[in-house]
Parts: sequence; C-alpha cells; structure tokens
Amino acid sequence: MKLTSFFLQPFTLINSPKQKLILIGICFGFGIIFTNIFIPFNVDEWESDTGLEQFLRLTNYSLIAALSLLFMQFVIRKVFKVLTFTAVWRYMLWFLGEVCLISIIYLLVYNDNLTSVWEQFKFTFKHTLLGISIPYFIALVILALIQSRNEKTVTKEKVDLIGIPDENGVIKISLQLPSILYLESADNYVVIFYLDQEEVKRILIRNSLKKLEALFASSILKRCHRSYIVNVKNIKLIEKASRKYLVHIKNTDTIIPISKNYIPEFSQMIF
Repeated sequence: MKLTSFFLQPFTLINSPKQKLILIGICFGFGIIFTNIFIPFNVDEWESDTGLEQFLRLTNYSLIAALSLLFMQFVIRKVFKVLTFTAVWRYMLWFLGEVCLISIIYLLVYNDNLTSVWEQFKFTFKHTLLGISIPYFIALVILALIQSRNEKTVTKEKVDLIGIPDENGVIKISLQLPSILYLESADNYVVIFYLDQEEVKRILIRNSLKKLEALFASSILKRCHRSYIVNVKNIKLIEKASRKYLVHIKNTDTIIPISKNYIPEFSQMIF
C-alpha cells in the first residue's frame, strides 16, 4: 500500500463508545504508572514536593489528559457530529487538537506567570505530545487487534451461510447453517424449517432430499429418514422407543424417526 493511500483510507478504530473508553483508559493507566515510576522529563523537579503530594501531582497530569480525551471524544465529536473519520490524516489532525487541548488545560492549571504564555504553551505542547504518543499508539494497536479479531469472527459467520438451490441448481435462499432445524420432503418440494429470532419458520424449495443430501454430505445436515434431513447441532435428544430411534428437534415439538439404513450416521450419538 502506498503511503498516500494509507493516509487517505478511512480511520475506524475509535468510533464506538467502547473503543473510546479503551483509548482513554489505556492512556490514563499508562500515564499514572509511567510518570510515577520512570519520572520522565524530570517532572519530579518541576515542583518542590515529595512523597504522596508528588504522587498526586504526577497522577493529576494523567487525570487531566484523560478528562480532556473524554471531553474531545464524547462531547466535541457529538457536538460537531463527527461519527467517523473519512481519512487517517483527518484523525491525525484530530489527535493534534487533543494534544493542544490538554496543553491549554495544563497551561491554565500550572501557569507560572514567569514566562510568556506562548513559551509556556510550546513547553507543555512538546511534553504532552511526547508523553501521550506512546500510550496512544499502544491503545491504537490494541484496538486494531480487537477490530481484526472481530472482522475474522464476522467473516467466519458469513462462511456459515449455506446456499440452498432449487432443482436447476439456482440458489434460492441462503441461511445461517446453525439456524436450520430440519428439512422435510413434500412431493416435488423440500420444506426447510429454520429458526428466526426464536421463532420457527419454513420455506419451500422445489428440489429433492436426495440431491440436497449429496450437496450437504460434509456438513452438519444429515439424512435420517427417506423424508427428513436434520441438523445434528439442533437435536434436543434421541429417544429409543421399542426398536426405533426418535429424534427430538430443539425449539419444536417435532419428532423424527431414524430409519434403519441411516442409523450408522448417528452411531456416535446413540451408542
């Protein structure tokens, strides 16, 4: 990917409230730990304090930064209706705006009245930019990994869609494989029973169970009777009644027999 293409692509890592809170939480937590343990920029010498008083002052730097980010992400974005960023470079400008806001608040809280406002702003801006860049980058990496994992999950769910063709091989409907309960033969048609938000629905396809059985041979849809194919993941229980085995389907009162010829297909579940 060319560098210019990278900066022009949409930036989607910080759109949801959860993503925003992860960003702010990482910056806040990292700031407290890093500032108090590693004492960057000799911040311990900026004031004549020690012990708990110094800890609270250094922690306050992180608190101000976190509250500023909170204000920018949840208030300013809402006021200006910035739902997402259409390009990476736009978010980079937004980040610089966040740094400016934090610097201005630092300036208002810690104004020393000894140097010019501009000199103080340059000083706070430089140290804020250096201090917040590391946790900000770490947060973006974590959010990118979470987003990548979620995209893979969505892709996997899409793969679970199964197309059901008619007798001419034309896909008439695609369903989430786990939602299919069972298929029933009806003359020259097949009735597909599936679950839609806890409600059992049906759809009619002109085809034969024999053709669909061959199509679904390697899936969780198994032929159990001359008139039925069942989704083995949606079997509630298999009951032995006399010399017969009966399949009870989840979310329904349907009971389907297993023919003798198909018992080997279900041997692991009934023996």
